[in-house]
Amino acid sequence: MLQLLKEIRNYDLPCEVYLLGSVQEEFSLRGILPAIRMLEPDLLICLDITPACDTPDLTGYSDVKLGGGPTLNFYSFHGRGTLAGLIPVKSLVDFIIETAENQNIALQRNVFFGGLTDASFAQFESRGILSVDLGVPIRYSHSPVEVCDYRDMENLMLLIIAILHRLQSEILKRL
Repeated sequence: MLQLLKEIRNYDLPCEVYLLGSVQEEFSLRGILPAIRMLEPDLLICLDITPACDTPDLTGYSDVKLGGGPTLNFYSFHGRGTLAGLIPVKSLVDFIIETAENQNIALQRNVFFGGLTDASFAQFESRGILSVDLGVPIRYSHSPVEVCDYRDMENLMLLIIAILHRLQSEILKRL
């Protein structure tokens, strides 16, 4: 996020951009809510990690791999207690896929069972917030040796910049 801020700070973007870091995502997903309630955004792009399953022990869980590009979650679901998930609006998904294709950025499609992001609760705030989860594939999540491919991180940043350049109030109304 800090590199993204450095990249966009001098751009004349057609929208206001807020970059937020939150706490309690692993505990209750409610750490982001005070900021969401104050800002009342029209669009929420949640950045997180996506488990890469390109090692022998995870074969068959998903096709996400290191070096394959950033990920777009089509569906996330935790499955325990009251923790639901996120299914992003099709028009937003299409907009992101089209943006990635126009920028020649490989985009990995993903479905994530057993995990959530802050977008899962934030989407219900205010009048409802268009929300989507984008991620960086990693291995060995929550360990001292998490591994990612730097190119995936860089391409995620370039994708977000391209999305921001394309956003206009007319487009947001159509999404």
